[in-house]
Amino acid sequence: MDKNLTCKDCGNGKMDKNLTCKDCGNGFVFTSGEQEFYSGKGFPDPVRCGDCRKIKKDSKKNDKSNEQSI
Repeated sequence: MDKNLTCKDCGNGKMDKNLTCKDCGNGFVFTSGEQEFYSGKGFPDPVRCGDCRKIKKDSKKNDKSNEQSI
């Protein structure tokens, strides 16, 4: 799939992308709005779906919590 597809009707000129999560292998949509947000912040395209990002984020919180209690 061409990452540089554009849409004349979209406000930001980008089309939704179908991506595959590197953790669970499920497909997820990276919307044109999300692309605009990520681009504006200088973030790379996501490699995990929303569920796996939440799991990873919660895991990091738990790791920090465990470090503080030691």
